[in-house]
Formats: sequence, C-alpha cells, structure tokens
Amino acid sequence: MKALVLILLSLISVNTHADLTTAFKNLEMQSKGPFDQNVLQGPLSREPIIGGITPVDSIFQAAYRNETADILAKEYDFYVGNLFTTNYYELMGEYVFGDYRSNHPLDHQSLLLENAKAFPKAASMLRHWVLEKYYVEHSPTSKIAMNFKKRGISDAQNEQTFAYYFFNFYLSSFNNNLPQFLPALLLVKDSPLGGLAALNRARDLVATTYDEYLLILGIDAPVTRRVYQIRNMVHNQLSLNVIAEIDRFYKDFPDDKPANFEEVQKILRDYYSSSASEIAKRAAKLGSAQIKKLAEVIVQKGASIGALYELSALVADMKSNIADVKFVPYEKKTDALLVIAATSQFLNKEIELKDLSKLKPTEVVAALATILNSIYIEGFLIKDNWEYFKQELSTVTAPKVAATHLSSATDIALDTLNEAFRPAFDQWVLVMPKMSSFIDNTIKSSAVNTAAIVILKIK
Repeated sequence: MKALVLILLSLISVNTHADLTTAFKNLEMQSKGPFDQNVLQGPLSREPIIGGITPVDSIFQAAYRNETADILAKEYDFYVGNLFTTNYYELMGEYVFGDYRSNHPLDHQSLLLENAKAFPKAASMLRHWVLEKYYVEHSPTSKIAMNFKKRGISDAQNEQTFAYYFFNFYLSSFNNNLPQFLPALLLVKDSPLGGLAALNRARDLVATTYDEYLLILGIDAPVTRRVYQIRNMVHNQLSLNVIAEIDRFYKDFPDDKPANFEEVQKILRDYYSSSASEIAKRAAKLGSAQIKKLAEVIVQKGASIGALYELSALVADMKSNIADVKFVPYEKKTDALLVIAATSQFLNKEIELKDLSKLKPTEVVAALATILNSIYIEGFLIKDNWEYFKQELSTVTAPKVAATHLSSATDIALDTLNEAFRPAFDQWVLVMPKMSSFIDNTIKSSAVNTAAIVILKIK
C-alpha cells in the first residue's frame, strides 16, 4: 500500500510539473508576455490608458498580470509580471477588501493588521520576483524580458513610491529566525531604490565574452587564454585589480576590444567607489544618528578594521530589530533596508581590499567577525545562527581558528540561501534549467564570497 501511495504521489508530481511547464510556455507565447493592457488605477475604477493623460484621482498606472500569468499565480503559486504597484495593490485588495481584483483606496494600516494572513503571499511574490529578475537578465529575448521594457508597463515614479509601501509592509511582518530577509535585500538592490552595482551582471558579461572567443578562436589562442584569466578573476577572486587587468588586455591586444569589457569596468568602478558617505546619507534619511556619525568618521579618518567592525555591529543590531516599530518606525523600514544594502556592499569591498599580512592577529579576527556580521545583515544567516557564530568568534584570538568558524558559517549560509527560495527556485529551474546558476551567482555577489576569499588568504 505504501509503495502504491508513493507511485500515485510521484505521478501527481510529474503531472503538476508538466502542467506548470506548459503554462509557462503558453505565457511566453503571449504578445505581451505576462502583462495585460496598461491601465490607470483609481480608488473606484480601473480604466485603459487613453491619450496618455493621467487623471488627478488615479493612484498609479501599470499593466496587471494577464489571464495566463494569473493562472500561474493562482494554481501554482508562481508569480511573474511582478511590479511594486500591482503586487502591493492586489495584496491589499485580497486581504483588506476581500477581492484581489477590487478597486479600492489605499489603506496601509488595515493591511498591516492582516499581516499574518497576507505575509505568506507577499513572501511568495518576493521570492519569484527576485528569480524573475534573474530570468529577465539571462533571457533578454524572452517575451517576459522584452515586455518589461515596453512603454506603459509601469511608471518609474509609481514604482518608487510603491516599493516603499511593499517593503515597509514586508519588513514589519517577517521573522528574523526564518530565511525571509535575504530575498528582500536582493530585490531592493535591483529595485528603483537600490542604485547598487550588479556584480552578477559583470560576471555574466565576462563569461559571455569568453564563450564567444572560445567558439571563434579556440581555447589555445593567446587572446582566448587572457580573456579566460580575466573571467576567472571576476568570477573567483574579484578585486580592484580587474579594472587595471582589462586595461592591460587592451594594450596587449589592441585589435581586440570586447564590447562587454567596457560595461564590466563601469560596473566594477561603481562597486569600488561605494563609500561611507553613501551610508551616511542614507542613515541621515533613516534618522539613525549613530550610523551616520560613524560613517562620517570613516569618511574623515579612513576605514580601519575597528571602525568597520563597529559599523557592521551597529547595522546588524538594526537588522535584528527592523521589524520592531519602536526601533524602526513603519514608514522608515525601507530606508533601513537601504542602509543595510549600502553597508553590506561597502563592508565587502573594504574587507577584500585589506592586506591581511599587515594586520595584527586580533585585527584579522576582527575582520572575520565583520564578515560574519555582513553575512547576517545580508540575510544569509538567521538570527539564532548568527548569534551562535558570533559567540564562537568572541572567544577566539587565532586567525586560523576564527577562519574555521567563519567557514562553518558559510556552509550554513548556503543552506539558508537554498531554503530562502524554496519552492520557487525549483519551479523556475523546471521551466528554465539554466536558472540553476542563480545560486552560484548570488553567492559570488555576497559577503559569503568575501568570506571565501579572506579564508583562503589565511589558510
């Protein structure tokens, strides 16, 4: 009997997978991908856009999911066509006004009161949202990708406004001891609010360049070997040296100037120009005097290991308490998320640039503790795991012992990443197998990668 049940469950699973794949393929056949017509959403009506005129009483303009995308959402909990406007408005419609398709005024407080019911759907939207963005970036000719670029799909100003609404709600409802923060951080980095360099795009661009040279000239060509070296630098041991290495490539191979390399350099310059002044600016908007003051000290005196650790500890504490309205007011939670995003990027960059051989053993341990905090503030560790490893590091004075603890933390971080995107990740890999690279790319653009680089230097 047990074997029969397992067989039946397996058949149901296969059929479900086949149905999801078919539904996704149907979506890619739609002229507007996942989107319906562009509309003006008002508190009492939803009207097609005519003549480009926005009525004064409209809440936003955007394109909702079409029927095919709606089926994916309702039957498979699989969200495409994600926008801050429509996602947030539909959440409010369903859990405040009883109908996700309803026309209604904005009532943020009532949605917050229903957070226990609404959060699971918001979390599912967010997981798929991050994965959809990755899909769009890696499948630029797909109907989904091309239709995100169409005029009228969304309004930039509306998206910025509703990004605050969505993140304020999400960060008021998530649990620090569940892997729910990481998707929010990844999404805000790639949102209208983030303005942060996309390192995964740099990695994809240089990988594409290498594949092209490999196909045309072969693996033994000197220029192919040099492109391969640059590819490995970007993928494995990213540092400021890559920018200069590309310039040397141009000198050594004047007849070869890969178009992608120019964008790779720009992305890396943006990344390595991230500064404490950006953190100070965002902290000022948040109203965090402590973080602002420390960031300004770093601007003036430089990024010592002690200052970096203190900054990481302050931001980790804020991340631990971000859901608490007494610690971070409801309307400021998105600003706190932006401080966290800017800080994690700054910390990773600064720690990677440090010459560990010139540091005292206690400073090296402090650097590793800073990385641990950064892994936590990015959401790769839940609070309980972070507190455990923080305690372990607090009793250590030898860098190699500290590195061992940090290595164990990175193993947990990978598990956290996988758990944070289940079951959405498995669904996306099913409909598009090359989505499996999402895990590796996400790790490579995170504090977990910083940890791996620094641990190698110590061992």
